[in-house]
Amino acid sequence: MSRSVLLIDAGAAETRVARTIDGVVRGFWFGAAEGDGAEASPPLGVGDIVTGRVVDLAPALGGAFIDLGADGRGFLTAKRAQTKLVEGAPIVVRVRRDSDGRKAVELDGDWRAGLCDEARRRVEAAVRVTERIGRIDPFDTAAERALRVWPDDRADIVGPGQADVAWTDEIEATLEASLQRALRAGDAVFTFDETEVGAMVDVDRTADARVARGRGELAFIETAAAFLAAELDRRAIGGIVGVDFPAISEAEERKRLSRLARTFGRVEDAGRDGFVRVTRPRRHRSLLACATEIAPDAPETARPGRQFTLDWRAKAALRALEMRLRRRPSARLELRAPEEIVSYIEDRPHWADRLVARFGARFDVVQTERKGEARHDIVEL
Repeated sequence: MSRSVLLIDAGAAETRVARTIDGVVRGFWFGAAEGDGAEASPPLGVGDIVTGRVVDLAPALGGAFIDLGADGRGFLTAKRAQTKLVEGAPIVVRVRRDSDGRKAVELDGDWRAGLCDEARRRVEAAVRVTERIGRIDPFDTAAERALRVWPDDRADIVGPGQADVAWTDEIEATLEASLQRALRAGDAVFTFDETEVGAMVDVDRTADARVARGRGELAFIETAAAFLAAELDRRAIGGIVGVDFPAISEAEERKRLSRLARTFGRVEDAGRDGFVRVTRPRRHRSLLACATEIAPDAPETARPGRQFTLDWRAKAALRALEMRLRRRPSARLELRAPEEIVSYIEDRPHWADRLVARFGARFDVVQTERKGEARHDIVEL
């Protein structure tokens, strides 16, 4: 039986969770640091529960628009509403698909799905005592929030007090790799293009790979499929996913590919060209959506480019500093970063105060002197 573990690391600027299965990272979750609950909330993500109000019936679209307060509007179809849609009526909904900045958030009336009995009771109690519009968080701890993302697992919990370092260099390297569009693993190169409804994944051999046809071809695909199953989990990609493997001519091999693809989600039969289409559940925001935003200077006529958010860049810099402070308990360190990251961190002095309380005042955060530098660097003095 597989062993699932949630490694929870309470960082100075964020709470981070890595989910592993039999020692292999299969997912990430990021939340506010303890004590930062009053900070600005991130955009609504898949799985968030919200109290709203029906503000505009849209029979032609088969549903209604829901006022979500500070989070804007969402759309709820009558089919998913779980109740009659009446203009002006309050309603509790769950985010089914988050917004890309151009379309309304897609909602689901079945907010109870995936919640334990205690979490359902907490939501119901919150709805009874307040008529406010906004998010409801029925969870008290990072472990509970992470378990909401993976509700079917009976995972072991490794918290800050149970392990010296829950977030390791290996986990950080895996996270960085899963944020890249193209990724190499063994003899395969994977290219990920996420869309509003899912993703397209192209699977090719590396330039120096020499894979024979026939049984050798299938062996390559089997290895690539095993890696891809884990990578789709790490990236939290849901919706419709098209995977383009190398072409397979034999019918029996295509059946084998279809069976392999069932580890990704609900699958259609593989074609002779090696293309497989699967449908995966959306449990929470994808890793790409958590870390990036649409680039403001992207042309409206083209597919928008994306860039890392300032919040993600600043927390990644502090995460790197915190890991180095743990690993080098007597070293004096300097975090060098671009002006916007330094200013972002200085505007939140409680983050540095937490680091001082944990590791002592043996670090500085300084602005890099190199023009155009986009990344941070950690220097031992």
